[in-house]
Amino acid sequence: MQPPTPSLPGLPAEIIESILNRLPLVDICSLRLTNRTLSSKTTQDHFKSYFKTKHVDLTESALRAFNAVTKDPGSLACSVENLVLVGVVYNTLLLERVLEKKSKRVVERMGMMFTASEAKCSEEELDAAARDLEILTRRKREQDELFERGGAALLLGRALENVRMNGKKGMLKKLNLDVVIYREDAEKRLSAEQGGSWKLIWKEAARTLETTLYALSQSRLPLEEMDVFSEVPRCAVARDDVSRAVPGQEGDEEEIVEGLRTSFESLKAFSISISHRNIDEREEDRERMEDGADPMTTFLQAREAATPRDIEVLRAEAADEQNFEGLARLLQLCEKSVERLDLHQCRLQRSSLHQRDMCDERLLQRILEIAKLERLEGARLRGMFVKADDLRKFLGQSKILRQVVLQEMHVTEGDWKGILQDLTAEKGSTGRADVDCILLDDLFERGRLLYFAGEEDDVPKCPTLCRTRGKNAFIRRGVEDVRREMKYHFATERMVGSPQAAAWREGRTAVYGPP
Repeated sequence: MQPPTPSLPGLPAEIIESILNRLPLVDICSLRLTNRTLSSKTTQDHFKSYFKTKHVDLTESALRAFNAVTKDPGSLACSVENLVLVGVVYNTLLLERVLEKKSKRVVERMGMMFTASEAKCSEEELDAAARDLEILTRRKREQDELFERGGAALLLGRALENVRMNGKKGMLKKLNLDVVIYREDAEKRLSAEQGGSWKLIWKEAARTLETTLYALSQSRLPLEEMDVFSEVPRCAVARDDVSRAVPGQEGDEEEIVEGLRTSFESLKAFSISISHRNIDEREEDRERMEDGADPMTTFLQAREAATPRDIEVLRAEAADEQNFEGLARLLQLCEKSVERLDLHQCRLQRSSLHQRDMCDERLLQRILEIAKLERLEGARLRGMFVKADDLRKFLGQSKILRQVVLQEMHVTEGDWKGILQDLTAEKGSTGRADVDCILLDDLFERGRLLYFAGEEDDVPKCPTLCRTRGKNAFIRRGVEDVRREMKYHFATERMVGSPQAAAWREGRTAVYGPP
């Protein structure tokens, strides 16, 4: 009797899994189609891992598909652990300009400078632009109608409820928010860095956050981590839009607030990128989308001819309480559980209003008043303007705080001495945990950059006329290293014009604005 002929379906499941680990996804899918035995044996941990992360555009077709695949308790789509919700921007401004001018701008970078030229479009290119514009205009109209009738929040809420009811764990490990832009044509997806008008991106970011929070409140889906655009360059939610998105204002149903609180009860990590309120300083700015499709000279001429708004009205908008309390109310929902917090702030362009008019310090003050973040183990603050006493209180709320990251932080009143002393002090006798990791990067005291002595080579990021020594950024790890005394000083002269200084300013603008 001849031994049975070896066959792939006859191999043990463990060996099949080992084979799958060496195959790309497309080959795994082809293998699953060969017979039922292989289809069953290939549905193991490696194949399921492809379903643990899912990107879903906030469009009607994508949301309906997500809702459909999560209805079945046995569906692999219910294995999702990391969900990325993507707001979609349909920016038609560039194509409209191409059809109007019958040419397109070509921007090239030469070192630290940019050059722009006009290239005449062919008839084929103009026909393609017209078709793409028609498609994007239709998609934008359908998208706006979907959100206006509440369809996006309803569909997303149902899908998230399916994940809660049918998923193995009944929760999400991480929920990320992102944006994508259609601008050059109807097919190419662009990141926020490439997407033209920041106003359209900010508007979609706010709509995405509001839709997500409402869907979470309806589904009551527990989360472990939530990231609201914190690592998406050139994208943030304006602070007043955060207030509008977070339930809890007068007129909101208590059921909505409690539903969101249920989702946030298990939240361990929260990250968000916010920005100043978009305040139009000129009457014409309300209609200007800041797309950059036109030459800079045209933009500057339009600004010079614009009608400035009353400065007191602008200051009142900047000081509006709605600019500050929304983030605090959002953090209040997770104050009993959140262990890691990352707050990033982006500045917007302004010419009439001064920094003091923005009342930035009130943001952290409202957080201190409303949210008691006593379980924080790690805090990362970026791009914020604060008073020294408020920052000390914030970092002192939690007795178990061990990791602190401060980047592009501006102390407008007081100094850094007390804050640094608190971070480096031995806390064993006070019942507090010792901080064992500190990262400091570009700290300012009343507008002056700090230089720290005694840190490695003492070489700053950029040279100054007085050849100031000292680090502007460093990291300390381990309790003993953190406890070393921190001493800082200021430069007595300005920075020297240099490639390092230009790159430093460009890098800060890219991360902290204005966009």
